[in-house]
Amino acid sequence: MSDPDDKTVVIASIALTAVSFVFISLRLYTRFFVARDAGVAEAFIAIAMGSNVSMCVLIVKVSILSFENDRTYNLDRTRILKLLWAGIISYNLGVGTVKISILLQYLRIFATTSFRIISWLILVITSTFIFWSVFSTIFNCHPITDFWREVPPAGACLNTSEVWLANSIVNLALNLTILILPITDFFRMRTLKRQKALLMLLFGLGLSIIIISAVRLHYTLSTTRATLNTNTTLPLTSTLELSLGIILSSTLSLRSLTIRFFPDLFGPPSCPSPVPSHISNYLSHFPGRHDRESHYYHHNPHYYNDSLSELARPPGRDVELLAEAKITACATAE
Repeated sequence: MSDPDDKTVVIASIALTAVSFVFISLRLYTRFFVARDAGVAEAFIAIAMGSNVSMCVLIVKVSILSFENDRTYNLDRTRILKLLWAGIISYNLGVGTVKISILLQYLRIFATTSFRIISWLILVITSTFIFWSVFSTIFNCHPITDFWREVPPAGACLNTSEVWLANSIVNLALNLTILILPITDFFRMRTLKRQKALLMLLFGLGLSIIIISAVRLHYTLSTTRATLNTNTTLPLTSTLELSLGIILSSTLSLRSLTIRFFPDLFGPPSCPSPVPSHISNYLSHFPGRHDRESHYYHHNPHYYNDSLSELARPPGRDVELLAEAKITACATAE
């Protein structure tokens, strides 16, 4: 398969960056103004979006330089390699912070001890991977400026192909791990068919990111420092992976906004049945929320574990909004 031309890469990069910006804007609005529970995950996704914008700008600049080179037959390889070096750093930082943001959202959603331990372990591994991938790109050569020299001195640089290949393999493995991590807990939930359809859509988006990572890995195998500026498939797959990761991570946080405008999407209104005593006792520790949470429990008993030791966090704003919608509907029906 032939590589896409520069124009295609630029248009795709700008379009994907714009769409991901819309999704992250909705996410930040939801967390800051609707759910009012913005946390560290939002900081990491903001870093990822900054990396995405940076990568988009760099792709456009490289394309402009390539066009000028084709017109004047004067290849400014040094400038192109500088831009590509910065682009690789942006990509590694972006895909890493997206992973951290998703894992932090998992910790916000799931309360079981075993799941949280595994999530924290993967979080540590991902943080280590971010540090290594960014560090190994910045200091690939010593001094750093040797990276964009036509022919760096022998031994001045790491084996670029091997470093990129290793990073791509670890990145693909982490993507796959993060995708399959919550599958058991998700499908154990008692949800409506339309909610399960939404979950399947999210898993489909996650699977597409895995496929894109695999395609990028394939092209990394044939890419060296000498051919970096001629391979247009790598920047295309990189911006695809990063943008879709931001969209997926942001979609996971739009529940509160969806509840506000489409409350029936999460189930038809119905009035609650009695709440088990150990759940009632737990909810009594949160004044003002007992009634709301009692209603929510009726529709989502899986949210609370039978063992109080498994309850790792207090009820969130998502729970309140959903409960409020159902309480209002019940009161209207009465």
